Amino acid sequence: MQESEEKNKPMMYSHAALVILNGTVCLSLIATVAAAQTPTAPKPPPPPWAGNVNAGLTVSGGNSDVQQYNLGFEVLANPNARHFAKFYGLFLRGTDAGELTVSRTNLEARDQHFIRSGTFVFGQVDYLRDEFKRIDYLIAPVAGIGYQLRKTDLQKLLVDAGAGAIWEKNPDEDTHASGVVSAGESFTQQLSATTTFTQEFRGLWKTSNFSDALLTISVGVATAMVKDIQLKVDLFDSYKNVPPDPQTKKNDYMLVLSVACKF
Repeated sequence: MQESEEKNKPMMYSHAALVILNGTVCLSLIATVAAAQTPTAPKPPPPPWAGNVNAGLTVSGGNSDVQQYNLGFEVLANPNARHFAKFYGLFLRGTDAGELTVSRTNLEARDQHFIRSGTFVFGQVDYLRDEFKRIDYLIAPVAGIGYQLRKTDLQKLLVDAGAGAIWEKNPDEDTHASGVVSAGESFTQQLSATTTFTQEFRGLWKTSNFSDALLTISVGVATAMVKDIQLKVDLFDSYKNVPPDPQTKKNDYMLVLSVACKF
């Protein structure tokens, strides 16, 4: 037994010597392994609430006397990665030589939940008041299903389809109720660290008269001027295939410039 211990001693001394002679290498190796095993900080979750409020004003004088202003908001609630709610509003008003030329209010509430990868269900309520389309009010609650065709750090593309009901009130007429089918598409492209391009389409078709459709499309660019302040340029196009009377044009478009404050 003693002989065995005597044989082991030189090995222990040699090992100790190796540690002493190569102390620097061992310490470096230990530090490298420790650094490799240190977990990276997880990406912080998105805030539960985010959004912006925006406003714009255009005034001209001289040969023309035009005043236009817009107020809007957008609020997003993200309780988790699979669910979100969106609340959106836009009010437009304009006059030319004291005569009203634009008066439009658009509100939207949407709740969306992913049931599996890429596939989601949603519920949405749209409200529209447009004096120059002779719409006192239009309310359309719909529900449906959709699919996220693309999702990267720079791009998002979603499509959806649904069904529901619609109530439309026109001047000097009773409220008209009907079933409705809907289709939508939404695309977002991050152009740079400070600039975002967005495009959305929404279509509503009355089941009582399928040719009576309301189609809206928007295209916009938002760029940061300073922290939490954005300059926005949006083009809105609204097309109603069956206007209340022959004097009402089917198509309206609006170019809106505004400054948005993010929160």
